[in-house]
Amino acid sequence: MPPVSFATFPSFLLTRSGTDLTAFRNYISSQAAVPENNFAGNSRGRYRNAEYDALVDSYYVAIPLNERMDVVGKIIHHMSDQLVVMRLFFDPEATLIANQLKNVPAGFPWNIHEWDAS
Repeated sequence: MPPVSFATFPSFLLTRSGTDLTAFRNYISSQAAVPENNFAGNSRGRYRNAEYDALVDSYYVAIPLNERMDVVGKIIHHMSDQLVVMRLFFDPEATLIANQLKNVPAGFPWNIHEWDAS
């Protein structure tokens, strides 16, 4: 079966994208799924903006932490001001743990050998 082209997909598709700082690259102009690159690219919304591209480029070349965080603020402002991505929902991962269990860490419970059921 040939791969589905998102350019001619006959419906809508909800996808999840990364929410960490590396996901900024998914929305640069070169990632826009357009005819010029045979609709290959991570930006299914085809967002292209030279100002955004320059901000992302400056993030990846900035070394001092304060400078990088300043650029992150500018990128987030641009993304929210221009509505580059519109999140429809947030799906947290819930883990239920009986209150009788002790020594269970927050987050992913990896240390089961240390749990106590008293």
